[in-house]
Amino acid sequence: MMHRNNSNGSRAFWTRGFMALFAMLVMGLGLMALRAEAAPFAYVTNNGLTTVSVIDTATNTVVATVPVGNLPSGVAVTPDGKHAYVTNQNQFPPPKPGTVSVIDTATNMVVATVTVGTVATGVAVTPDGKHAYVTNTFSNNVSVIDTATNMVVTTVGVGNTPEEVAVTLDGKHAYVTNADAFNNVSVIDTATNLVVATVPVGANPSAVAVTPDGKHAYVANQVSNTVSVIDTASNTVVATITGLSIPAGVALCRRRRASPSSPSTLSSRSTWSTSRTRIALNFCRASPWGAPAMGSIPSPRQSRSGSVPSPPSHPAPSRRSG
Repeated sequence: MMHRNNSNGSRAFWTRGFMALFAMLVMGLGLMALRAEAAPFAYVTNNGLTTVSVIDTATNTVVATVPVGNLPSGVAVTPDGKHAYVTNQNQFPPPKPGTVSVIDTATNMVVATVTVGTVATGVAVTPDGKHAYVTNTFSNNVSVIDTATNMVVTTVGVGNTPEEVAVTLDGKHAYVTNADAFNNVSVIDTATNLVVATVPVGANPSAVAVTPDGKHAYVANQVSNTVSVIDTASNTVVATITGLSIPAGVALCRRRRASPSSPSTLSSRSTWSTSRTRIALNFCRASPWGAPAMGSIPSPRQSRSGSVPSPPSHPAPSRRSG
């Protein structure tokens, strides 16, 4: 009888120990998940250097510096947050073929380098994560990269001096700004990778962003000091915003309806896109297992500093100046 009681007590002891260990493990994973939920990272290209800075937005400190190619310009993170695509202009000395550095965000190491056209500038990843569209400013075309193989699968001829690119939320079209001479936007059908429309806009269109509902594209025109609003259904300009000063970038966010408790706050689920790639922040959030998952960009209300940075008062230098 005593042996049986000892055996039962020992079994109960080990059962309780196992359950306690299991509970600690679950709590630990939960804390890791919470920590990951609160700590997105920003990937910033340093155009004056050959690096990308990785910023932990929980502490607003640079936690990693990733060597990439010459004159890095554009950056875009895949929807699953696993990779960042960085365009390298390779403009000086004499322009050579541009490249795209592919960064594994789990290790912050470059895992692939893709050769594209001359002076690779802008980049956008499709919502399904399958392709990256890269503007080649001196080649007057767009390289389409298959993100599964990190190879260029096609090249699309567009207008003169393409700078930036934005993909609609449904992934069906890519909008490319052509900065010089003709001052227009090329609309690429991503199913066929053919230009299906060319939209005249203001002088020297440099930046473009598509609204979250996909109904409009906003284009910043640096020389005419305007923003053109394109109706994506008809691909025509339906409004022109004036009174600006050398507009170099454009960002869009979804604003939720006002409520008595928060009359004018931004939703925590806001979609925020920007094509000012040299200073654009692309956020991914680390998961408990180490592989990052895509994170939403904190709204101004969620900012740890309590304020939104103001744009520089002086005009930003042209990307082609190096």
